[in-house]
Amino acid sequence: MGTYKEIILGSVAKKLVENAAFLPVLMTGEIPPNDKFLVAVDSSENALRAVDYVAEILGGLDFKINLFHAIRSDPSIHPGVAHIFFPKESLEDTESGAITIFDKSKRRLEEASFTSDQINTKLVSGVLSRAEAIVKEAREGDYGTIVLGRRGLSKVKEFLIGRVSNKVIHIIRRRALWIVT
Repeated sequence: MGTYKEIILGSVAKKLVENAAFLPVLMTGEIPPNDKFLVAVDSSENALRAVDYVAEILGGLDFKINLFHAIRSDPSIHPGVAHIFFPKESLEDTESGAITIFDKSKRRLEEASFTSDQINTKLVSGVLSRAEAIVKEAREGDYGTIVLGRRGLSKVKEFLIGRVSNKVIHIIRRRALWIVT
C-alpha cells in the first residue's frame, strides 16, 4: 500500500522479518530460483546454521552451492597508511579464518550427501560493503537464491537482524533470499 515502489519491504513486512527470530525467513523474487545457491558465510554461529539448513533441505539433491566470504577494507585509503587500518596480519588471519569456515561448511554439506563437485568456494577481499559484494556475486554468477545467517559476528542483542542481512534484503531485487536463524 506504500507509495515508494523501490522499497523492498514495507514497514509491517520489515517488522515481521526482524521479529520472526525463531524461524527462517524465505523471500522470493521475480526471477524463479534455479539450481544455484550462494551461501554467504563468516565465522558466526548463524552462518553455520545457514549452512546446516541448506544441508538439511537440499542435501542429496542436484543443487550447486557456492560458499562465499567477503573481506571488507577500504581501497581508497592511501597505501602508505593502509597498514594502520588494515594490518597485513589481520588480513591474513581473516583469510585463514575464511578457509577454516569454508572447510567446516564443506564437511557439513558433504555429510548431507552433497558431492565435492556440487560445492565451490569464493573469497573476495577489498570490498567496501559485504552486502554489496554478496549481491554483486549473486547477480554476476546468476544465483537464484542467496542464503544468509540472520546475524553475523555482532553480538548486540538489539540487532534482531544483522546489518549485512538487512542491507541484502533491501538491495537484492528480484532473487530469492533465505535468512536463517
